Amino acid sequence: MPGGGEPQPGEGVDDGQVGGGEGAEVAGQRRGGGRSLGLHADWTAPTAPAHRSGAKRPPPDRRPGGGRVGPQKPPCPRRTAVPTDPVKAREEWLASLPRIYAAAGCLLRDESGRILIVKAGYREHWQFPGGTIDLGEGPVECAVRELEEETGIVKAAGDLLAISWTHPSAELDHPAEHLLFDFGTVPDGTPVTVPAGELDDYRWVTEEEALELLGPARSARLRAALEAAVDGRVRIVTTHVSGF
Repeated sequence: MPGGGEPQPGEGVDDGQVGGGEGAEVAGQRRGGGRSLGLHADWTAPTAPAHRSGAKRPPPDRRPGGGRVGPQKPPCPRRTAVPTDPVKAREEWLASLPRIYAAAGCLLRDESGRILIVKAGYREHWQFPGGTIDLGEGPVECAVRELEEETGIVKAAGDLLAISWTHPSAELDHPAEHLLFDFGTVPDGTPVTVPAGELDDYRWVTEEEALELLGPARSARLRAALEAAVDGRVRIVTTHVSGF
């Protein structure tokens, strides 16, 4: 504007525009809302200015040649895969879990304090009456059944004395768990009948003899069981030899 001062009609300002904006006001005449211009308090420009050509300026995030202006919300992710079947996922998870061998045994003594042990022909060491737990059978049921099958003695099971946990090894490809139950005492001279073809012999032995004949895994189980029988606290024994 030559010489400064207030602009005159036709000098650098289009009618109805300020700085090329559409909807500006002159001499206090407002056209639409907008922000006030600092040097000209009576003039206001629209909030969303347009091009001098009159075309509306595109939104900031669509401005040609430029990026997004101001904070933008991240795009909503699209679900491209079908959700995993929860039933199938549980089956796969269960299949990935380690399996264990489970067995139950019997600590049975006579009135003289001797311990009943039996000998299988296919095993090096002697063992407690007992065996593996069948499918659908509980540990106590297994112990009662095995005692009757291997010795002919029918007796109810008492308290659980010891739990023996064996890690996988060259002997067994899965962990093994043995539960040893207290079967109390029977009179001296109680008859024992071992099944032919499964067991070769039986013996009533002292604690010292049992520790020699049972082998390392079962001997550790016997020590733990005898301690538990005294104070009533179940013992847990962890070994690397199962005695299976």
